[in-house]
Amino acid sequence: MLFSWMNSLHNHHHRRPRRHYRRPAPVFRYSYGQPYGYGYAQPISSSPYASNYSGSFSGYPITPAYVPIVHHEHHHGGASACASGVNLGAAWTLTGRINAGRSSHTSTLLANGKVLIAGGSDFSDTLNSAELYDSSSGTWALTNSLNVGRWGHTASILTNGQVLGSGGSNGSSVMASAELFDPPTGIWTITGGLNVRRWDHTSSLLTNGKVLVAAGYDNVAGINDAELY
Repeated sequence: MLFSWMNSLHNHHHRRPRRHYRRPAPVFRYSYGQPYGYGYAQPISSSPYASNYSGSFSGYPITPAYVPIVHHEHHHGGASACASGVNLGAAWTLTGRINAGRSSHTSTLLANGKVLIAGGSDFSDTLNSAELYDSSSGTWALTNSLNVGRWGHTASILTNGQVLGSGGSNGSSVMASAELFDPPTGIWTITGGLNVRRWDHTSSLLTNGKVLVAAGYDNVAGINDAELY
């Protein structure tokens, strides 16, 4: 069975926007003691204009327990704030370590309940290794490696249970190649490549079984085209 990619939009370049950082405004503490219930919001303002507010909240019991906090928005001519909360019952617990430290890799939940991570970078080299996480034991096990090391790529699980990895960078250039991971065998197989090489793009499985890949960057700038697999 042959698979191919099909363009759905023309390719146009857009320069990656620069980041601009504003100098933080002086902090002005504002005590606001009016009772609030969870999910209730009311504008508050003060003079001079403030960059953040803090206060105490009381009122209706919430289950599970939430810590009341203030969400602040600053607008021209004034400021507003509303009550929200943090769930104290939510917590992270350490589990088994992965075998190789990495960033810019993919993480995909498989139909068998395991999690597949693939590729990435260790800030020195581009990685082609892949690992499987078993939640029942909390351990990671190496599986077969990608045919091509890549980071900034995507990985989407298909309707047949296979995982499609596409694009990314090998550290020196952006790639258009794609691979399929077969969970029962743990083998990666090269499949039809993208029409346009890209990294830092998106990849989505559609209800018709196709995969939509969109945007990202090539070796020069941002691109706005999309493809269907």
